[in-house]
Amino acid sequence: MSKEPTVGPIFTKEKIAERYGVTSRTIESWVAHGELPAPVHIGRRCYWHEAALTRWESHRFCIDVQPSATRPKRGQL
Repeated sequence: MSKEPTVGPIFTKEKIAERYGVTSRTIESWVAHGELPAPVHIGRRCYWHEAALTRWESHRFCIDVQPSATRPKRGQL
């Protein structure tokens, strides 16, 4: 008996909007501007795999935190 590979959790646009506290329209805008990974389209619906969102969150966190860590403190130029 072989084990079927599992896809893992997937999210709709509405669930992602809820997760980040924004509107569905904001999710569409982020995708259009390349700020959020593109979804997989199945019929008329859009889906994101949890792993893709986790990678995106990790990348965003690193980008946003790193510059402030290297910025000199006020008065230290």
